[in-house]
Amino acid sequence: MEEIQWLGHSSFKIRGKGRVIYLDPYRIIDHEPADFIFISHPHTHHYSLNDLKKIAVEKTNIYAPSSCIPELELLPGWSLAVEPGSRFSAGNIEVTAVPAYNIKGPVHPREANWTGFIIDFGGMRVYHSGDTDLIPEMSGIEMIDYALLPVSGGNVMDVDQAAGAANIIRPTVVIPMHYVDNEKSFHEIERFKQLYHGEIRVLKPTW
Repeated sequence: MEEIQWLGHSSFKIRGKGRVIYLDPYRIIDHEPADFIFISHPHTHHYSLNDLKKIAVEKTNIYAPSSCIPELELLPGWSLAVEPGSRFSAGNIEVTAVPAYNIKGPVHPREANWTGFIIDFGGMRVYHSGDTDLIPEMSGIEMIDYALLPVSGGNVMDVDQAAGAANIIRPTVVIPMHYVDNEKSFHEIERFKQLYHGEIRVLKPTW
C-alpha cells in the first residue's frame, strides 16, 4: 500500500498497485483522475456528481448501487452496478461488496442493498464499511489490514459500536471516518482508544 488519504467525511483516496482509487468521493480538491471509484450508497455526502465530474475520465471504472447507474452513465468511463455479495476484479485488484445498513431506522435500510467494500490489493486488504450500524455480517469479515469505520453516531456507528466492530474484525489498523474534525470528536476518538486496544490511526482530512 502506497498511501491512504482521508478526504473528509467518508471519502478516501488510496494509491495501491499503481492505481488511484476513490471511495465515496466528496468535496474533491486536487482533481487527480481516478482509475477506480467505489460508491457505497446514493446519499449526497457519498454520491456527489459534481465531485465525480472532477475525477472521472475515460479510463475510470465506477462501482455503485444500481440506483446510481443511470446518472453515472452520463460520465466518462464505465460503470457497474454492485450489491452486497458482489465479487469482481477492478484491474489487478479484487473487490467484494459487503452489506451496510441500519438495524433500526429508515435512513440506511437493509432492503436498499447498499454496500461497504473490501478491496484486496494482494497482501493488503482495506475494508470501507459504508454507512452502517454494527451488523451481524461483520463477523464474516476477516484478514483486514485497514478498517475504515464511522464513529459519529446518529445513522451510523458511534464509538461504542465502532469499537465493537473493530473487536470483531480485528484489523491491523482502524481509521475512524464519518465525523467532523473538532474538539468534540477529539474526545470521542480518545474514548474510542480506551474501548479498542488495537492500533487506531487518526488521519487529518484534506478539507
